[in-house]
Amino acid sequence: MPKEFADSLRPFFTPLRRFAALACASVALAACTPSFDWRTLHNDAGYTIDLPAKPTVEDHPVTVGGASMPMRMQAAHVDGAVFAVGSLTLPDDRDDTRRAALDFLRTGLSRNLEGAPQMAAVSVPLA
Repeated sequence: MPKEFADSLRPFFTPLRRFAALACASVALAACTPSFDWRTLHNDAGYTIDLPAKPTVEDHPVTVGGASMPMRMQAAHVDGAVFAVGSLTLPDDRDDTRRAALDFLRTGLSRNLEGAPQMAAVSVPLA
């Protein structure tokens, strides 16, 4: 290729090179931006959870089996997805109170998700 011809194309390729470098840098920086900003939360109810964003917290009483119990909901919203955990503080350690609370939570969750509850035995290791 003659030197004059190459020199005549230089003004065209210099801005194109800068644009290509800027485009590559933008793509690289966009890929490094996380959608999820994971954080570990410790709750007074005795559990620890990792959520992908700062959660909203709602406390309100619910009535389970005729007894009022405080309920806390923590939820994080990211890209249209909801990550949530809820807990009830039971007034006593009786089995019928536990069963009523589990039934209440299971029924409410099924209603919100428009599905039927499915049960399976699960072993949860405690710290």
